Amino acid sequence: AGVQQNSCTPATALPNQILSDNPNAFRKKETAMYTKQERERIRSFAARIGGIDFAPGDDRVLNTAAAELKKFFEGSAFTGTGRLTVGLAHSEAVRTLPQAAELAVCGVDAKDDGFEVRCFGESFVVAGSNPRGVLYGVYELEDRILAGEEEPDCFIVPAFRKRSDALGHYHNARTYNFGNDPIDEKKAEYLARLRINQFCACFDGSAFGNCLSDFAASGTVAIGTAENLKFI
Repeated sequence: AGVQQNSCTPATALPNQILSDNPNAFRKKETAMYTKQERERIRSFAARIGGIDFAPGDDRVLNTAAAELKKFFEGSAFTGTGRLTVGLAHSEAVRTLPQAAELAVCGVDAKDDGFEVRCFGESFVVAGSNPRGVLYGVYELEDRILAGEEEPDCFIVPAFRKRSDALGHYHNARTYNFGNDPIDEKKAEYLARLRINQFCACFDGSAFGNCLSDFAASGTVAIGTAENLKFI
């Protein structure tokens, strides 16, 4: 629904691009983690803020975003005067910000997975029109920090509400093919970082799942079992 909106030039050298080009990139965090330069950029960003304001509640996708932030900033010290506020566009944490009226994502339909990353001086906001939008915004913030952006600023609404992947599908000639392998949390993260929100578990397109985390909710789940395909 609608067209993609992007208020800024995309960051360069993003992990998403690495994921698309490297068959084993979704396993990167298990091995090499971040480079020395990337770790320094993470620590430098953390030193600008005094903490993160994010109350995910019991929503699975929001909790995934919170866990991702915790993992990303692990070992970094929050010693600055700013704040990083993360949440749904209609949440109290975002609505009560002095700059709330400036956030374009507040006018985005909750079905559109829109998100916004904004810099206001030494404070930052990641807001999503729905939980998936928040998660995408967290990934986007991380990408831009790792790319060396000091003032990450972007507003994106995906061009399509349903963005699917399927068995045997390659994103390009070098991308990992899921084949008949089970889908685990790392592969679910791989797809979520590409902003894919559905997975077709049957070659005829008859079975879809909307929340990728549902495929890995109980560890490794075999593809093709209809009872594991859930919508949110």
